Amino acid sequence: MSPPGPNKVLVVEDSDDDYFVVARACKKADVNATLHRVSSGEEALRWLLQTAQEPPSPQAPTRPALVLLDLNLPGISGLDVLTEIKSHERLRSTPVVVLSTSGDVRDVARCYERGANSYIRKSSQFGVFVDAIAALNRYWFSTCIIP
Repeated sequence: MSPPGPNKVLVVEDSDDDYFVVARACKKADVNATLHRVSSGEEALRWLLQTAQEPPSPQAPTRPALVLLDLNLPGISGLDVLTEIKSHERLRSTPVVVLSTSGDVRDVARCYERGANSYIRKSSQFGVFVDAIAALNRYWFSTCIIP
């Protein structure tokens, strides 16, 4: 079940500009979440694996309610991060929403084959992107019960 108060969302995004758009869209869509950003696949996995420690370390961050994952990352790709999350016993239940500029059906298929919970194409029109983020917010934080 989602924790009371703001949810924690891990945003895996290497582009400062794209992160700014995501953060701005979340604010405009009134998303009830605290965003935590990492900018590489390596950093995302390191951060997530800390949240999955058993027993939990007092210094470890809290596991996010949702991961927003860019596909095109330096080093370890977003697709590989997704595969790692969904293959890890303590992380696989964490919802992962892929945010990508790619609309290539092969990219979409690969993400769903590897366990993505949703795939949202980043729109170049800010209003359209805000609408997508608002729908994501309603679905994941109002409709769903998140582990």
